[in-house]
Amino acid sequence: EEMGYRRLLWQIDRELGRLAADRGDAAEAAALRAEAASIVSAITETIDDVELRASFLALPDVRAALGRSSV
Repeated sequence: EEMGYRRLLWQIDRELGRLAADRGDAAEAAALRAEAASIVSAITETIDDVELRASFLALPDVRAALGRSSV
């Protein structure tokens, strides 16, 4: 995080959240999912191009991180 690797960190947090959920640690899973969503939101705010932002938000992994179903 200190090195500016947000684009990877949210994916790591999301996967760690899945692992925490699998082992029954709901609180840790929720915290990791919330952190991933926060990072994705922060990244989204830096994308000025409307089409690029929409494309990013449409990615299945991004939608999952934000708690949106991929339709």
